Amino acid sequence: PILLRLIGFGFDLADGLKEHDKLSKEQKECALAELPSALELFAFAYLPCSFLIGPQFPYRRYKRFIEGEFKQHDGNLEAGLKRMSVGFVYLIVSQIGAVYFPNSYILSDDYAKVSYFWRLAYLGIWAKVAIYRYVACWLLTEGALIILGE
Repeated sequence: PILLRLIGFGFDLADGLKEHDKLSKEQKECALAELPSALELFAFAYLPCSFLIGPQFPYRRYKRFIEGEFKQHDGNLEAGLKRMSVGFVYLIVSQIGAVYFPNSYILSDDYAKVSYFWRLAYLGIWAKVAIYRYVACWLLTEGALIILGE
């Protein structure tokens, strides 16, 4: 996600160098006429509520967010920390589950020798453990968003 955001940032900088009347409506909204400071760029790339899994957004929208244009609610530290702690639990379960249900086992000869029923059972548990990684990322991001008040 960070790399995608920085690629978009590069496009926005390139659009800022073009003539304004040759840009589309979206390009006009996102184009950057000047380069932000290194600290601003670092903060944009590593915003706590989006550096793990997204969402992707242009720098100008981020700047408007920082300036408080989208502020509707105050952050809630307690609710955000609860959500993040649930995310950490999912992350721990996924890491422990990956030890007992590794990806490599499905491609092994041992897996092919097991009965069809047990292969399906293993596959179901393995898929559940694998999806917990993504759920953990979503919960951590959601907790950060709650704390920031968005």
